[in-house]
Amino acid sequence: MTASLTHDLAVLDDRITAALRALRLARAASAHGGDPGCLRVEARAEAALNALLEYRHSVLPPMC
Repeated sequence: MTASLTHDLAVLDDRITAALRALRLARAASAHGGDPGCLRVEARAEAALNALLEYRHSVLPPMC
C-alpha cells in the first residue's frame, strides 16, 4: 500500500466512524420518538454508512 492510499483509507475510516456515530444517534432518536422525521434521518444515515462501506470495500486490493 502506498502512503497516499494509507492516508486516504484513514480519512475514509474517519468518515465511516462519523457515519456510524450518526446512525447510532438517529436510531436512538427513532426509538424514543418514532416520528416520520426521525425515521427519515435514520434511513439517510444508514444509506450514507452503507455507501461508505461499499466504497471502502471496492478500493481495497484483493487479499488473495
